[in-house]
Amino acid sequence: MKIKIIISAIILSMAFTQCASEEVLKTEVETSEAELVKKDNTEWAVINANLERNSTPHIRINVIFEKPGGPWFVRQVVQAFRPETTDCFDRGHDASSPLDASSEMWFPVGCEQLKIPCVISTTNLTIGKVIPITFDMEANWNVQLDIIEDPGMENHNILLWDRTNGISYSMDINKTPRINLKKGVNEGNFFLVFRGEFE
Repeated sequence: MKIKIIISAIILSMAFTQCASEEVLKTEVETSEAELVKKDNTEWAVINANLERNSTPHIRINVIFEKPGGPWFVRQVVQAFRPETTDCFDRGHDASSPLDASSEMWFPVGCEQLKIPCVISTTNLTIGKVIPITFDMEANWNVQLDIIEDPGMENHNILLWDRTNGISYSMDINKTPRINLKKGVNEGNFFLVFRGEFE
């Protein structure tokens, strides 16, 4: 009888130990999963912060051609800045224009005599950077340049420079230059000028 009681006690003790071990293991697994989720969320937060911090500074411009009597036409262009790019055509950074409208605005990009009309231009940013822009007009119309997006460029002093008439227009989200252009290609007359950050 004593032997049976001892064996039963041993079996009960083993069962209790197994249950306790399973509970410990379960707790360890749950803790590991929680730590993994926490670590994963932390890593994603860091990645997203890095992406936000390292996003390419640029301005996105809606160029509105005010055709009398309508309809108005809008060409959207982007001027971006990355330190590894140049004033030449950089594959993967610059994008050519479709030139599929009766009136156009583009960035003439290239280091050679032949320039490529681009709707996305990417170059390095320096104080006093001058970016030429070209207009091809169907007729004598007003043109409006709206900056609709400027991440990383919010505090920069940006001008639209009319070299022919010696006039500069301030540009930002709240300041929209409006100019009158004559029919034909207006080349070498207008430039975007980046004069550095406001103090």
